[in-house]
Amino acid sequence: MRMKGIYTTWTLQDLALCVIAVVFCSTQGSVMTSNQDVELGGNVTLRCTLLQHSNIYQVTWAKKKNGNDENIATYKKDTGPVMGQPCLSVYDNLKTSTDHNISDNHLRANCLATGFPRPNISWFPPEGEKKEKDITNPNGTLSVISNIFVSMSKVKQGLTCHVTHRGKTISIEVLGKEIDRTKKSFPVIPVVLALILVILVIVVGICGWRRQRKKHRGF
Repeated sequence: MRMKGIYTTWTLQDLALCVIAVVFCSTQGSVMTSNQDVELGGNVTLRCTLLQHSNIYQVTWAKKKNGNDENIATYKKDTGPVMGQPCLSVYDNLKTSTDHNISDNHLRANCLATGFPRPNISWFPPEGEKKEKDITNPNGTLSVISNIFVSMSKVKQGLTCHVTHRGKTISIEVLGKEIDRTKKSFPVIPVVLALILVILVIVVGICGWRRQRKKHRGF
């Protein structure tokens, strides 16, 4: 008898994070399995197929918990087991945010990254005093908060937070280059000068009009 297409559907609420973490994912004996990736809160279908013709006496699904097997579902007849091991990778999409403030010619910046597996945070340029804190959220995801305190003279070329998650790195510009910051301030000066010039023209015009009016009255 050939076992084919035997499967089960679990929600991630039934699977604790880090519980089904299998390091070696391979076919053992004559049972073929397939690996799956699933986002936190989603559904996943795991399948196993018996490759050899044989009478089936027992089918057991188990999850890894603290290094031990915990049975979830079993169909049993008295015989020895033939094992296969699928690999389920649970992940949550990355969420990031940054903020900063400047005081006494020093910059203090924060970079927050939340996801699963744990995100990694680095800064460029790397100079400055850095602190990092990990928080485990109720849904099992991990939040990493990285703080940096640095002199403004060290970040003339800008400051960027790099977040690496699931093999991908994103770059978040916290502070732009000094030349860019200067350019952004330039438009303010012409506007102020233009307003002052307009006011002066109006004042001069009013004064001239009054003088002309007085002259006409004198005649």
